[in-house]
Amino acid sequence: MRILISVITALLFSQISVAVAQNADPGDRHRSHAVVPAKVAEGPSTVPNAALAAFEKIKGLVGEWEAREGVAYGGKPIRVTYKLVSNGSGVMETYTQVGADMIDMVTVYHLDGEKLMMSHFCAVNNQVRLRAEPVLEADKEMRFSYVDASNLSVSNKEVINGIVITFLDRDHLTQRWTWRLTNDEGKVFDKKATYHFKRRK
Repeated sequence: MRILISVITALLFSQISVAVAQNADPGDRHRSHAVVPAKVAEGPSTVPNAALAAFEKIKGLVGEWEAREGVAYGGKPIRVTYKLVSNGSGVMETYTQVGADMIDMVTVYHLDGEKLMMSHFCAVNNQVRLRAEPVLEADKEMRFSYVDASNLSVSNKEVINGIVITFLDRDHLTQRWTWRLTNDEGKVFDKKATYHFKRRK
């Protein structure tokens, strides 16, 4: 009798095992405990765009500079200092006219997407934004053109509307500034000035 019960029990377990196997997800037969992540196709390496290359060139100006040619206020020199700020996302240019306390200005160069921008905090109490025209890495000249400005309701008679920076070599550069001036009669005209800077060592 015990032998018959053992045989019947074995048959029942065998049928249950077959039923479970038939109802199981077919994909389970091929699964393993190790999960292998799918390989992501690697795209082409990112090539720095022109704005990034231009910004790197601006970063190369970090240090102290001085201009003695083409300056106003009795020929007193202009001193400019370039400094990396905001974790390297900006380059701050501090402009000082030696012997003229009122002439002390700050300009910040930074990227805006694929554009190189400069925000100029002018001594006349307006703040002008200018954008660099498309530039190539090999270009020695950067042209910044007027985009917009703040505080013009207070100060709109002198507005920077263009700056051109020419990189002559590692230790020499020029800046050509253009202002839009409005006189008391409401006449609008441009004023230009060129400054020749040399790196101070």
